[in-house]
Amino acid sequence: MEREEYEVLAQTEHSHWWHGGMRALALAVLDRTYGQRRDLHILDAGSGTGGNVRFLRRYASAGGRVIGIDLEAMALQLAAPHAGRCTNAWLGAAPALR
Repeated sequence: MEREEYEVLAQTEHSHWWHGGMRALALAVLDRTYGQRRDLHILDAGSGTGGNVRFLRRYASAGGRVIGIDLEAMALQLAAPHAGRCTNAWLGAAPALR
């Protein structure tokens, strides 16, 4: 993708209906599976501009951790201000993120 496309994604992924719907589905599954647990360790592979990393933090607020990885450096630059720990990595290298 071009930088302009990543910028649009970063600006709209928190309010666009599609992203909201997908997060609502994820919320239903995660809440049913993990209840009120807030100590999860979550890897968001393909984190892009970080919208889901921010969303998933609610499940890691008490001793857990959310890490986003993506191959695209431009997306990670846009994620940095609000998503916290995101890194340029390939999923095959995930064990190195410990």
